[in-house]
Amino acid sequence: RFSSYKRNTLGQMSLADLMWLQELPLTLRLPWLGVMVVHAGLVPSVPLEKQNYRSMLWLRDLRRQSVGWEGLEKPDAESSVAWASAWQGPEHIIFGQIGR
Repeated sequence: RFSSYKRNTLGQMSLADLMWLQELPLTLRLPWLGVMVVHAGLVPSVPLEKQNYRSMLWLRDLRRQSVGWEGLEKPDAESSVAWASAWQGPEHIIFGQIGR
């Protein structure tokens, strides 16, 4: 049962379900704890309102650019670092996406 659900999730959703998902925030801030929750990651030195939604959903690694960082969905063994190792805060980030 679970495998058919996993393969056909979109087909089992109503328009109301999709609209509800579309309205959910990509981050959750818990300022009293100094914490932010995001699915995948954030690019350091980029304000939250300027973060790319793809980074928040699929970021794994970063590659240093002449100015700042480039977010990568797949690690590049020769030139990338895990995004969390470059994160300097100020908030602590809780994330769920783990590179495989």
